[in-house]
Amino acid sequence: MEKSAELSKDKNAAIIDKIYAALYKESIPRENIKTEYFNIYEEFDWTEEGQKSKGFKTVHTLNVKTTDFNSIGDIIDASVGAGATSIQN
Repeated sequence: MEKSAELSKDKNAAIIDKIYAALYKESIPRENIKTEYFNIYEEFDWTEEGQKSKGFKTVHTLNVKTTDFNSIGDIIDASVGAGATSIQN
């Protein structure tokens, strides 16, 4: 969690840049990497006194297209090594 939406966005941008670089090294062309979802939101703790901000979180989902199914493990490893925290499908 970050103290502001801007800090959260900036931290996410640095991670996404590293992921793009890692995917390029795995021969994934730019046109095969698309943002599928992007959201910045504030999380709260709820108490009897009301809500208290826990900070801001950014979720950025990329869709990566490949036809080289033999390299999927390498693509996943490179993405996670660059900072990806969730791999789906």
